Amino acid sequence: MSTTTHLNQRPATLRLNPAGIPAEMKLLVQWVNWRWARTDDGHWTKVPIDSHTGALASSTNPTSRSSFTAVLARVERGDVDGLGFVFTNDDPYVGIDLDKVIEPDTGVIDAEAKGIIDNFGSYTEISPSGTGIHIIVKGRLPEGVTGRRQGHIELYQSGRYFTMTGHRLWGDSDGR
Repeated sequence: MSTTTHLNQRPATLRLNPAGIPAEMKLLVQWVNWRWARTDDGHWTKVPIDSHTGALASSTNPTSRSSFTAVLARVERGDVDGLGFVFTNDDPYVGIDLDKVIEPDTGVIDAEAKGIIDNFGSYTEISPSGTGIHIIVKGRLPEGVTGRRQGHIELYQSGRYFTMTGHRLWGDSDGR
């Protein structure tokens, strides 16, 4: 799948595979929807949507969150582009986001990303663009650190959300 898009064309998005998302995460009321939106400079971004109201959601406001069932129903109605999981200090999860690490024409994962994926051996899925990787691990970032970005790698444990696809990288129970 090529990720080249014209500024006027919505980015290509992987179709949601809800069955691939870990069951234990589905039990939490930490879900939002998302849709594509244009930024002021004309680029596309994924904005969180409150599944109850259809308004913008906040990853730090618990009233913006819904059950997995509620956000999935909104996706199925077709007025949003997908669903996302909100990381909080009350859950055991840290999200690792690796941007632009899958070659769109060949599907080859770059060596650095492959090393990170192999190091964690946890739930790993392909991002909505088809060119990134999301890894969800149980753990904690060092005290006082809620998120960090270095190059194409981002780490978050609270106050952020990950768009989710359910497209496990390797297909079995732990994402491998």
